[in-house]
Amino acid sequence: MNQDTKNLIIRGFHQSFGDKQKDLRLFFAPGRVNLIGEHTDYNYGLVLPFAINLGTSLAIRPNGTDSFRFVSSGFKENGEVKINAAFEQHKQNWWKYPLGVIEIFRKMGHNLPGHDFYFYGDLPHSAGLSSSASIEMVTAIALNNILSAGFGNFQLVEIARKAENEFIGLNCGIMDMYAIGMGKPGKAIKLDCNSNDGQLVSIDFTGKAFMVSNTNRPRGLADSKYNERVAECKQGLALAAHHLKLQNLGQLTVNDLVSIKPFFKEQTIYNRLFHVASENERVREMVDALETADFKQIGLLLNASHLSLRNDYEVSCFELDVLTEEANKLSFTDGSRMTGAGFGGCTLSLIDDQAKNEFAAKVGEAYLRKTNRAADFYMVHPADGIHEININD
Repeated sequence: MNQDTKNLIIRGFHQSFGDKQKDLRLFFAPGRVNLIGEHTDYNYGLVLPFAINLGTSLAIRPNGTDSFRFVSSGFKENGEVKINAAFEQHKQNWWKYPLGVIEIFRKMGHNLPGHDFYFYGDLPHSAGLSSSASIEMVTAIALNNILSAGFGNFQLVEIARKAENEFIGLNCGIMDMYAIGMGKPGKAIKLDCNSNDGQLVSIDFTGKAFMVSNTNRPRGLADSKYNERVAECKQGLALAAHHLKLQNLGQLTVNDLVSIKPFFKEQTIYNRLFHVASENERVREMVDALETADFKQIGLLLNASHLSLRNDYEVSCFELDVLTEEANKLSFTDGSRMTGAGFGGCTLSLIDDQAKNEFAAKVGEAYLRKTNRAADFYMVHPADGIHEININD
């Protein structure tokens, strides 16, 4: 973090809570992009995410009261919650994310006294870059360090996921928190969401760049449709496990699925499982392509993933499809796909590094013309995971 950004965060904290410097601490959690392996994490399959250079900072300080006070540079509303209150009544507010983590720490016997929280981030909200998981993870490392709780990063990942599942009510897998907690510069993580074993994979490409394109379409249906897909996969697993020796869909292969297709009465359920099985295979193929820097194959896999998410899993939308189609019209684009839960959010494209300005101009112009929305564009690269920042450096 450069000094200008650090000064901006400290100034924002002081404007919100007063300029007393003593005991102020600063933490950072990145966002994440999933290179490939979408909607496979909660099915105990394979994913290939990486932490990115955009994220959430948290300046935090004890306030000597019996309340938590929450301010964010990205939201107009501020929150104040008594430390012994029932947190559930705040689930409609953005500060539900830090509250969920505080609640899990509290249940584990680690009680935080009154503190002031100032969040500052450059992640777009509800765009599929894990802005909520970033808030949860930066809160988790802050509480861990302040309370000397002694948890390792993977334990913080589990705490944040528990907050998302039990407090927020979203049945997400472990991928977002794992990438944010365990990320390393220049590396993606091949994560087996059944065993939680992670393997670092180099994605440093000379002359290439990752471009994230934001649809800026509100993702109002995302949470409900996400939970719907989880339920459909559970239904499909029950049927598949009756004919195959399966404990989860991460063990399902395309060939095995095809062999039991006649037993599926609902084509929709079969399609959901076909996406999961084929996406798992694409993750393995992507790792091989990354190791040999086979950009043509990487692009083909990105495109195939998007088609599967659009046609079989049905989580894309018109805006995401326009962005991927326009990206792939350009000679310097290797491939493009939606990233994140879908129904809006962002795409990820692998392009020639020198073409980033031309990419944003041409894709942006076509997208505005076809959707009447303006897209935003971000260059991202693999970055470090959660950490505390020395406020005095």
